[in-house]
Amino acid sequence: MSISQLVKDCERLAIASLNTYQQRGYGEKLPLPQLPDRWKLEQKTDIGSWWEGSLESGFSAPRFLVGYTLCLENDDKLWLHISISKKQQGKKRTIPDYYEAQKICRLFFGNLPYIQYFPPQEEYVNIAEVLHFWHCLDGNPLPDFRKFGRI
Repeated sequence: MSISQLVKDCERLAIASLNTYQQRGYGEKLPLPQLPDRWKLEQKTDIGSWWEGSLESGFSAPRFLVGYTLCLENDDKLWLHISISKKQQGKKRTIPDYYEAQKICRLFFGNLPYIQYFPPQEEYVNIAEVLHFWHCLDGNPLPDFRKFGRI
């Protein structure tokens, strides 16, 4: 697939996602999350926003890049998606650790359930050091895993 075809497919998906979001009564565009002052809005569109920030104050604190986007997936459900990468001064980008990712997901998703998906090896594509998480706006598609209490 050529780059120009990929861009066209992404634009088509973005339009379909926004139209579905509006038709299902969620609003005109994806609202911006309410984040602490340590987070700076880098870019904004009707279906997403891109942020840079940290979980703690201080010059040497790790910085994180987060994309917060809306997507209509193949299941015909609307999903909020965040992608997270970590950047430390003088180092290459890396993926955040579990606790960093969990805190960032809570900043963006609040107390909503969210998932991380690990595809079969033959479907896995890695184009950057980024973790991805999703929350389904159209109900929780997962079973209740709490057979013996809390997870």
